[in-house]
Amino acid sequence: MAHTHYEAHFEMPPVVICGRHRRHYTRDFLTQILTHYEKRHLKRHTGSTLLERLVTLEAALADKDRIFIGKWMKLHSADRPRFSAFVANRESALEEDSSDEENVPRLKRRKVMAAPIYGEDNSEDDIPVANLKRSPSPDISVPQATIDCAVCMESLEPESFYQHKITPSCDHETRICVSCVTQSIDIQILEISWNMIKCPLCPELMPFESVKEIASEEAFQRYDRNSVIAAFRHMPNFTYCLNMGCDSGQIHGGGDDQPIMTCTACQFKTCFTHKIAWHSGMTCSEYDEVLAKEERMEQEAASQKFLTKKTKICPNPECGLHCIKASGCDHQRSAFIRARISRRG
Repeated sequence: MAHTHYEAHFEMPPVVICGRHRRHYTRDFLTQILTHYEKRHLKRHTGSTLLERLVTLEAALADKDRIFIGKWMKLHSADRPRFSAFVANRESALEEDSSDEENVPRLKRRKVMAAPIYGEDNSEDDIPVANLKRSPSPDISVPQATIDCAVCMESLEPESFYQHKITPSCDHETRICVSCVTQSIDIQILEISWNMIKCPLCPELMPFESVKEIASEEAFQRYDRNSVIAAFRHMPNFTYCLNMGCDSGQIHGGGDDQPIMTCTACQFKTCFTHKIAWHSGMTCSEYDEVLAKEERMEQEAASQKFLTKKTKICPNPECGLHCIKASGCDHQRSAFIRARISRRG
């Protein structure tokens, strides 16, 4: 079985993160922020996992970065650029302001005309004056055209759509949002065979790596387990777990000599020899004797049922055999009576 890395989760993320309520952080927003700060995350991660990554990131960010995130989140969707572009513009504006303060133009002080009061001042000392250079105008972003998702039919921004080919052989436009493509693959993993997973937009089968990239973590674990079982099921001593709700299986090395197979997934005990739940309190030989006795009782019961339904008992008290009319008239004699009559004749 493939080993999966389990990550620690917060019990409940803070209500406010970087100045905004946690409900405002969509999966797309979280992905953009984590990507900008080069924090590792995977496409199959759930929104709650990404939100936890942001909480961890917030603790390590400088104040200005937290302010950037809060201001970017407050922008209207039509005016909101990509987060990396927003931060780059803000950083550029801060650098220009800092450069302007270091190069403040200095003007000559005009001579004071009220000399009798203040005394004439012929000095030409320089004094700093306010920055006369125009401050940079705020960015004016062009509203982005929305696109309809081919599955959920919602009008979404381009960033909300899956940006790569769903399978290497797909030659169509990927007009499906990230949420829908993940949900579609997860449903297929639950309902159909592991090797029949298809692109939601075309009949192309999805290879292992594509499913791993798109599916949620929980669904991929199931997919991975099913693929391993499919590879092993034709091998000698492979046995499925018989516990209801467990679809695992494994190779039992002990064979009939060690018939108890304990499932590595759910710890359910299966009898390898009889392919049933382990018969507690009995060895396989004792269980075979019980089966043989039950089989004899079933055969006897079936025979008795047949005799009762299809035969009649000879009325002669000395006979009592069961008779079946095969042919001839309605007069019946048992074989015992016919034998006595023939001897008398």
